[in-house]
Amino acid sequence: MLKLLKKFSIFITPVIIVVLFFEYNLAKIPTSYGLKKDYLDKNASKIQILVLGSSHTFSAINPDFLSMSGFNAAAPSQSLYYDLKMFDKYADKLTNLKKLIIPVSYFSLEYNFSSSAEAWLEYFYKRIYGITPEFSQSNMDLRNFSFLALYGQPKSIYYASQRFKVNLAKNTSELGYLIDNNNNVSEESGKIRVAIQESMMDEENINKNINYLEQMIKLAKSRGIEPIIITTPVYSTLSGNINMDKYNLMQNTVKNLAEKYNIQYLNYFFDKRFSASDFSNNDHLNAPGAEKFTKILDEDLKNQSATY
Repeated sequence: MLKLLKKFSIFITPVIIVVLFFEYNLAKIPTSYGLKKDYLDKNASKIQILVLGSSHTFSAINPDFLSMSGFNAAAPSQSLYYDLKMFDKYADKLTNLKKLIIPVSYFSLEYNFSSSAEAWLEYFYKRIYGITPEFSQSNMDLRNFSFLALYGQPKSIYYASQRFKVNLAKNTSELGYLIDNNNNVSEESGKIRVAIQESMMDEENINKNINYLEQMIKLAKSRGIEPIIITTPVYSTLSGNINMDKYNLMQNTVKNLAEKYNIQYLNYFFDKRFSASDFSNNDHLNAPGAEKFTKILDEDLKNQSATY
């Protein structure tokens, strides 16, 4: 038995060393999640405008062009549940917050992060922020504890081949904005993008997402913070291919909430001021488009009257 244990230890020790080597180095790779957490932990009291949302606002609102001190806390595929949990987590530290930007995209009310193709990103919220997932995940899932499991073997080996000198937040500004200089807009890709979004949409998710919106609105109002719902611009290659029944359902729901809580809703979905050159793809603004949109949004926040 002793000989067997010695043989096993000879086999397993190098494996443990390799795993620990990967875990140590993968944990040090900068991500936009870690960058945003660091900023919020250190500077929450300075923020006057907090931007939530998915990649639509991540790449659309550049706080450098806001009149007040702002921060972009949006992230790829971030759902209304995680918007709520992010705001709730830092609410006590956001002592100077004046406005809370709550984005609702075409798919948002019918979206469930946990059943999407990017559900693996949920583990970053647990690992980085300590936020409990919307739906129960197995406590035995290695992604709860291991960056090697979270990134997966192919990516981890690639990062190792780069000596772990990889910066996954290199295009994220200090204020949380995603700098995107691409420009790839077409009718065909617009139709594909709509199909992808609509494949993630299920009307059974609407009630719970309305509940998350209401909780955000109530929490903000209870602290003297003005909640503002927005819908970011998309190009006609996307807006021209959507299911108008679903869009109208989204619009009616959001407008009813805005009326119920006497808050502002700014809808730029069909805004004709944006051309193809303003977009990185059919529904995400690029850097010039983000500058343009942020300046427009900033003026509308001052005017407190714009709807489109």
